[in-house]
Amino acid sequence: MKYLNSLAMITQGGSVRSIVLTALLICIYVTPISIAQTAKKRQSRDRTAEEPPKVMSSEQFRQTYLPSFAPKEQSGSYRSPGTHRTRFFGTEASGDTIVFVIDNSTSMQEGGRLERAHSELVRAISQLEWPQKFHVIAFDHQTLELPWGPYVSAGSDKVRQVGPWLRSLQQGDDTQPAQALKTALGLKPDCIFFLTDGDFAVPTPEAIRGWNTAGVPVHVIDLNNRVEFAPLKRIAADSRGTYRRP
Repeated sequence: MKYLNSLAMITQGGSVRSIVLTALLICIYVTPISIAQTAKKRQSRDRTAEEPPKVMSSEQFRQTYLPSFAPKEQSGSYRSPGTHRTRFFGTEASGDTIVFVIDNSTSMQEGGRLERAHSELVRAISQLEWPQKFHVIAFDHQTLELPWGPYVSAGSDKVRQVGPWLRSLQQGDDTQPAQALKTALGLKPDCIFFLTDGDFAVPTPEAIRGWNTAGVPVHVIDLNNRVEFAPLKRIAADSRGTYRRP
C-alpha cells in the first residue's frame, strides 16, 4: 500500500515521464504478487490431486454415524436386552426377540394347566409391540416348532393363528425339553420363557449353561403345584433369569 501511495504522489504532476514511471513501478510491484498467488493455488490443486481418497472402515463408520450401535455379545456374557417389556404368567422380561418353550406333555392336561398355558401365551404375544418378534417351541417326547419362523413379528396376521396351532397339537407321554431348549438358545433371542410342570433328567442345568453361549436369560414358569423341582431354579439362576410358580 505504501508503494501505491508513492505512485499516486508521482502522478499528480501528470507528465508523460511520471506516468510511464508509474506504470513501470506498478508492474514491478504487482507482478510478483500475482505470480506468487498463482503458484500457491497451483500447489494446492496439485496436493489435492495427489492425495488418495479417504476410505472409512466399517468400525469408523459405526462410531461416526451409528453411535448407538450395539456390539455383538461376547460368548458367555450377559446380554443387554431391548427396551420393550413382555409379561407371561406374571413374569416380566425385556427384549425384542422372545422364544416361548412350552410343555406339551399329557400331564399338562391335569387341572387345566395346558389350557391356561395356551391362553397366557396367546395373551402375551397379542400384547407385543413392533419391533418385537417371537417364536414358540412345544415339547413332550418330541419337539414341535411354530411353522412360521424362526420369528413372527408383532402385529402380523400369523399372531392370530398361534392359538389354533397350539390346540391342534397332540400331547405326548414324556417330558423331554432338551432339544427344545437347545433350539431356543441357538436362536440367541433376548429372552426365553420356559414353561413346564414335570420333572426331567435331561438336560441338566450344566448342559443348558453350556448351550447358552450368548448369555440369554431363561425365565422359568413352574406349573408343578406339588413340589419344587430344584434343577428349574438352577436353570433360571445360571442364566440370570427368574423362577416363578404361579
